[in-house]
Order: sequence, then C-alpha cells, then structure tokens
Amino acid sequence: MNPSPTPRTSRKRRWFIPMYAKVLLLFFLNILVVAGGLFWLLRSTYDLDRHLLLDRAARERVMRLGESVRKEMQNKPRESWGATLQQLGADHQVTLALYGRENLVLAGATLDLPAQIREILPRNDRRPRPGPGPPRFDEEDPLEAPPGPRPNPPANAAEAAGSIRGVEALEAGGAYWIVLRLPPIPPQGPPERPGPVLVGRIGALGESALLFNPKPWYFAGLGALLVSSLLWFPLVRNLTNTLGQMKHATAQIAGGNFNILVNEQRHDELGDLGASINAMSERLSGFVHGQKRFLGDIAHELCSPLARMEMALGILEQKVPDDLQSRLGDVREEVREMSELVSELLSFAKAGFDGVNSLREVVSLGSVVQSAIAREAPGADVRVDLLELTEVVAVPSLLGRALGNLLRNAVRYAGSFGAIEISAQCSGDMVEISVADQGPGVPEEDLPKLFDPFFRSDPSRTRETGGVGLGLAIVKACVDACGGSVTAANQPEGGLVVTISLQAASDPKSGDAA
Repeated sequence: MNPSPTPRTSRKRRWFIPMYAKVLLLFFLNILVVAGGLFWLLRSTYDLDRHLLLDRAARERVMRLGESVRKEMQNKPRESWGATLQQLGADHQVTLALYGRENLVLAGATLDLPAQIREILPRNDRRPRPGPGPPRFDEEDPLEAPPGPRPNPPANAAEAAGSIRGVEALEAGGAYWIVLRLPPIPPQGPPERPGPVLVGRIGALGESALLFNPKPWYFAGLGALLVSSLLWFPLVRNLTNTLGQMKHATAQIAGGNFNILVNEQRHDELGDLGASINAMSERLSGFVHGQKRFLGDIAHELCSPLARMEMALGILEQKVPDDLQSRLGDVREEVREMSELVSELLSFAKAGFDGVNSLREVVSLGSVVQSAIAREAPGADVRVDLLELTEVVAVPSLLGRALGNLLRNAVRYAGSFGAIEISAQCSGDMVEISVADQGPGVPEEDLPKLFDPFFRSDPSRTRETGGVGLGLAIVKACVDACGGSVTAANQPEGGLVVTISLQAASDPKSGDAA
C-alpha cells in the first residue's frame, strides 16, 4: 500500500425500493389501466352515464325524496312550498325546483336549465277539441283540481295517482341533474291528468348522497388492495427472502467467506440459481485454498535454499577482497528481500488455513496492542485509547500480527504527518479496534482493493516505496482467521482509518466466548 493524496469522490446513495412494493405497484397499475379502458369502452359504446349515476340504491333515494316533496306539498299551502323545497334541498345537498308545462317554475329556486333538461320537461301539446266541454287535461294547471264532474276512474286509479311516474338522472351543463315526474297535486281528478316535474341540481358527484356515491367504492378499492396484498404477500415474501439470502451469500463470498450455502430446494429458476451459487462457492473455495496452500508450500520450500544462500554469503564475506565487499553487500540485500517476501507469503498462507479456528481464545486487547507497538513502532507517536478490561475472542499471534502490520504501514506512510491513534469501542457484542493516522489517505476507488494480495496504489515496487503489497492482505487473512472483519475508510479531516471488528468476550474470567 502506498497512499497518495488524491481528491475524494463521493458516492451517491441509491434509492432502495422493496421488490414487494414494485410487484404490488405494477399489479394495481395493470388493474387500473384495464379497468379504465373497459370503463371508457362501455361508456362510449353503450352510453352508460344515466345508469351509472342512478343505480338501484340511488333510484330508491331519489324516489323517497320525491315522495317527501309530494307529501309535504299536499299537507301545506302553496305559499309555503318554496320554503319546503329549500329545506328538503338543504337536507340532501341539492337545489330543488318544481316545474309545470313550458318550463314554468311553480315553486323553488330558478335554475338555468340546460337543453338536455328542457327536452325532458313536459310541453303544452295543444290539439283541437272534438266538441264543447272542459279544457283538455294537458292544458290545465297541474296544481289545481280539474273543474266539473270527474269521470269514473279505472280500478287502479288510486295507485296510479299516488306513484312517481318517472325518474331520470344525467350530467349536463357542468352539473348533475335529477328529474322526477310527480303525481298530480292535489290527486283529485283522472289519473292521466299531468303532474308537476321536480328538478334537482347537484354541483359535484360527491356533493350529495342522492346519486352515485363514490365513498363505498373508495373503501372497496382499499379492501381490494388489502386483500390482494395479503394474497400476494406469501409469494412475493418468499421470492424476496430467497433473493435476500442470495444477496447475503454472494456478499460473503465476495468478502472471502466460502463456507456459506443458500437454499437450493426451490423447484424453479431461483432454486437453480441457488445451486449455481453453491457450486460457485465450492469451486472458489477450492481455488483460493489451493492457491494459499500452493503459496505456503512454495514459500516453505524456498526457505531452505535462502538459508543456505545467506550462510554461503557469510562465508564469502570473510574471503572476498575489500573491493568486492560492496557488491557482496548488494547480493546480501537482495537475498534479504527475497527472505522477507517468502516470509510474507508463508504468513499469508498460514493465516488462511481453517485449522486456526480451534486456536481462538479470550485475548486481552491491551497487552496485544502494547506488544505490537513495542515491536513495530517503538519510537513513533502512538496514542492508545482502549476500553478498560477489553477482551476479545481471537488467535493471539494472528491478532498481534494484524495490528503490527497496520502500525508498520501507518508509521511508514503517515508517521511524519502526526500521531497514530489506536482506539476501541463496543458495538453490540462486537469490539471495533481502529488504527487511524493523519496522512494523505488513499483514493476512494482503491479502498475496496486495499486488502487484495499484491495490490498497491503506487504500481512501483522499489525499496523506497515499500513492499510487495501483502501487508494488508495478511491483516485481512489474520482477522478472518480470528472470526472478525476489517474495513478501511478515509477520515473526513484527512488520514486513513482501518477498523477491525472482533467478537467480544462474554466472561473474561471463564474464557467463554460470546
């Protein structure tokens, strides 16, 4: 690792929308589009306006209003009918008026009738009378009893005279209208005698409960939404749980943990995907462990030749003339570099073996930190802020190696910028150990790669710029073997902070791990 001062780039947080919400939203959007298209088709093809406005319940409400108007007018003088219509209209949020022939207002408010309503109102159809006698009934005042003797009424005259003869509702002129043909007032006379027409105006569909009431449909829609959510919840929840498990597994695999399996018992594409993830994890585990074992074997085999070379150089140092001592020193330096590289490779390979899990124990963090400081940074400005009696579950030698590598890197690359701080804090059942410096940090795009073997921000590999890029890789391997995790981040005020998370010891005296 060779940090270099570069401008930091910020990553924008992506919006996260649960898959269940997406599926449910698309489902109801589909239902809404289909229902809207079907409604438009029926309305434009079959002219359903009147039927939609005046369903069975609305027809009954309008007819009850007409009966109330008729009864009130029969029991009160004509002078009070206007007040009666005004009171009934206020009770039902509708403006009422009583019309006779030729759009004559008999009582109530004066309404600006659209052409569609005028066509519905009765007209004065004058036809020549065949002979002398009383005037035709269609020319009479519908609010007055006909003069002269009454003809014999048919058997059902009483029933016909007391019933409302027609109810209509339609939308016209930016409002909604109801039209009722009332029985004659008063009811004396032949049943075919024309009666007045009650007209009501409603400004908006939801303004009055007489016509189509959208509120029940709102509640029905909410009920449909709830029922559909409950019906779709098991399926979508099952899918999201499986995908969440696969997301977690792939994240673990990307972090180097291959001992994780996903559910592959599903009999669909997700089951096949789970089987593929498990097979990939097994293959990657074999490759990685095989690579580490290969590196360990190679490093182990190189130790003996290098030891013999150093011994031979020591013998040569005593026999070569003085003018060749400088060249011999260069060779010794190269051999020392090779020895350090082999040692790093051997440490990296050993740290990744699974056998070290059985060596975990309760470790006093303070003693490990002090040992690492004494070994790697004896003269550096290192400030320690640890919790009292902080104990973690780890492999002592590996934890010491990880902290030592972090201290050595901090001293090498940021020791001249300020103090190095080592701190610890509890986060649930975990202890977070941070090693922070005040140096230039590393580029943001390099942070995810810092713990990769042989990765360095500076591609040059000279003695002046550091080692071969195994220091932080060994840190990660050691921490993984201790059952923890390690992350790196740039500090806002400058510098790099590396955080190691380890399991806290539940009972330091007994040595039981949490």
